[in-house]
Formats: sequence, C-alpha cells, structure tokens
Amino acid sequence: MTDRELLELKGKIEKSKEDLAQLKGEKKALMKQLLQEFGCSSIPEAKKRIEENDEAIKKLEVKKEKAVQVLEEEYDF
Repeated sequence: MTDRELLELKGKIEKSKEDLAQLKGEKKALMKQLLQEFGCSSIPEAKKRIEENDEAIKKLEVKKEKAVQVLEEEYDF
C-alpha cells in the first residue's frame, strides 16, 4: 500500500469510529426514553409488552363489537 492509500484508510477508520460513537450515543438516548416512557429496560421486554398490548386491544375490540351488536339489537338499527 502506498502512503496515500494508508492515509485514506486511516481517514475511513476514524470516520467509522466517529459514526460508531454517535450511534452508541443515540442508542443510549433511545434506551433511556424507552425506560422513562414505557418502563421497559430492554428490547425483548418492549417486544413482550407490545404483544401483551396487542392482545389486550384485540380483546377490547371483540368486547366493543359485542356491545355494538347488543345496542343494534336493542334499538333496532
């Protein structure tokens, strides 16, 4: 490798290090936000919480549909 190629490679390495440091900072900020806003301290915990919430939403939708059906029957819509 020539000196120029080595300098270019060094520059790419330094840029990659800077990018990595920035991404780590962003990840840290997002994990802090996840904990503060949703009480989850990890991605798997957040995924589990999403699944639980999806199930709760499905149950509420079924309950709502049944209530609407009862109202329609009672009030002859």
